[in-house]
Amino acid sequence: MTPRSIADLFDLTGKTAVITGGAGLLGYHHAAAVLACGGTPILLDIDEERLARSRTRLEDEFGARVLSLSCDITSGEAVERAGGVVSAEFGAADILINNAARNPKQETGSQVLFSRLEHFPQDQWDLDLAVGLTGAFHCARVFGRQMAASGRGGVIINVASDLGVVAPDQRLYRLDN
Repeated sequence: MTPRSIADLFDLTGKTAVITGGAGLLGYHHAAAVLACGGTPILLDIDEERLARSRTRLEDEFGARVLSLSCDITSGEAVERAGGVVSAEFGAADILINNAARNPKQETGSQVLFSRLEHFPQDQWDLDLAVGLTGAFHCARVFGRQMAASGRGGVIINVASDLGVVAPDQRLYRLDN
């Protein structure tokens, strides 16, 4: 069997893909795959600086347009505004990749306290749920509505961590190693 490229397997010509967490590592790779298949990625992220850098990098590498929108997906109103931009620009989203997640950096030494459930702060828990679950809900509601109204349907992909299936090895997070 002859190996085929991703573009041979999937044709996204004329399709738009909203990618939450678009300024992050996985967001970049999701967008690159969409571009490689002829689609237009729409990056949503709260980090405007990283969002601009990611958009520029993708446009430079692929020579194609990438839309980026600063959006706090934990706010239903903010997602509605982003949905309005997408609707005005493209009519409707065709694909939603719910990819956003909190990724607190561990350089601060806080991992000592956060590495054990009994020390995990309630406010951090609430933020994780707001981004990972409530944000995905807002986006699915807004962009799913667009997909349904378009008459073409669409695809919603919810990205999750493998740690939802396999427990992490907590020894990896200890500072005393």
